[in-house]
Amino acid sequence: MATRKKAAAPAPEAPVTVSEQPAADGFDVEITAEVINVRTGSALGFEIVTTLRKGTVVRIAEVLEDGWGRLASGAGFINLIFTKKI
Repeated sequence: MATRKKAAAPAPEAPVTVSEQPAADGFDVEITAEVINVRTGSALGFEIVTTLRKGTVVRIAEVLEDGWGRLASGAGFINLIFTKKI
């Protein structure tokens, strides 16, 4: 009589976590304020690089904990309170 081996139990899956971070390719937002500043860093104390007008659509590569977003273009950072996700 042949001996049967028990099948190994499947390894438990790693826990799934939900993140506020965008996918690797980012997401688009539309500017909702009349004009916002693009800055070199994620705070009001950083230098203004340029401005964006209402209705402009930009891609966000990363969302920071303080509500700022890093532009995928590399141009700088914007405060996401003045945007809506599209």
